[in-house]
Amino acid sequence: MKKLNVKKITSVALAAAITALFMTGCGNAADTASETSAAASVNTAEALRPLRVAVCTGQVDHYLASVGKEQGIFEKHGIDLSFTEYANGVGTVDSIVQGLSDVGMTADYVFVNRIGNTLSETNLRLISDVFGTNTAASAASPTGVYVAPEYADDLSKLDGSAGIYTMAGTIFDYYDSKVINYLGLDESKQNIVVSDSMQTAVALAQTGDISFAYVPGAMTQYFEALGWIKVASGSDIGAVAHSYYVTTADIADANEELLSDFLAAVDETFDYINDNTEEAGAYLESTLGLDKDNFIADWSGIENRIGFAQDNLDTLNEMEEWSFSRGNYPTEYNVSDFIDTDILKIYNEKLRTCLHKKCVRIFEHNFVADKAKIRRRAVARQGFLTQSAAKFAEKMCAYACEDRFL
Repeated sequence: MKKLNVKKITSVALAAAITALFMTGCGNAADTASETSAAASVNTAEALRPLRVAVCTGQVDHYLASVGKEQGIFEKHGIDLSFTEYANGVGTVDSIVQGLSDVGMTADYVFVNRIGNTLSETNLRLISDVFGTNTAASAASPTGVYVAPEYADDLSKLDGSAGIYTMAGTIFDYYDSKVINYLGLDESKQNIVVSDSMQTAVALAQTGDISFAYVPGAMTQYFEALGWIKVASGSDIGAVAHSYYVTTADIADANEELLSDFLAAVDETFDYINDNTEEAGAYLESTLGLDKDNFIADWSGIENRIGFAQDNLDTLNEMEEWSFSRGNYPTEYNVSDFIDTDILKIYNEKLRTCLHKKCVRIFEHNFVADKAKIRRRAVARQGFLTQSAAKFAEKMCAYACEDRFL
């Protein structure tokens, strides 16, 4: 393994620079909203179940929690949601381990390394994928590799330069390795500048203490404001990763219904944002200080992946092997031992029941309710549809769930 030059800088040392920069830089659908509002008002009379969620500031889970809570979607599902922000997935996992949160999102790489380094004592469990990157759409997303302007015309000059930013123990370690390889740089000549948040990374860019970085969409506006130039997209470097909801085995076992309802609420919030991206972007711009256009572009590359599929396990195994080969922890392990699918089974059963009823209503509305017209056009087709609507709907729902369309 090649030795890298590592320099650690904390946000405390750069608080003034961060403050100065951010003070200048921050400043269908109708039916869904009305149904959510109506359902929420009904649930206010019922006892809501509290759920504490740890979110990553400015990441997809933060958007989902903010928008879903504002729209009353979590309340509709019987959940009194509270959420606390953390700089990254390491912080969300720490919060769960310390008993400050019940569930939170973390990246696959963070989870893999946390398990590897606490193998004999951990009781952490993954309960669902949250989102993935749509490779085709992500090319248009602002997320990608950004370099200081003086290096844009000759990327080879990055060898031995100020360095690339990372948050130690996070997915940035994995992405940075891909960035260095993609740009054709000599890994042994890179300075790895370690700090604790993307806000600190912006300040480091401003002071010239880093020369390139992998930057997620929500933060690109600040690098662009400094004149930094995007030289590769996330899809270019193969930055395909997933983020997961994680909890402890004890919490999962005792709260299966609550957590399955949480996943259902997250799924519904995804649908709301997809159908109302402009409105969601405007809300997040007004509350979180995001650039609305950047949010919309970044969201176009996000896929709702509530569930768990084979490619999830493949990616986790790949990262486990990579991390072990880099000496991140001493013992290889089986990732499957730390995945709990019981909550997803409850969630999927509820989803199938709901979709079955919805499909039957659709077929009855479109076909059964208009027998006369169908009979005039095709008696045989009318007979099939009226007699087999429920069976057809059930098959359609099952196939769609199996193929991850639903």
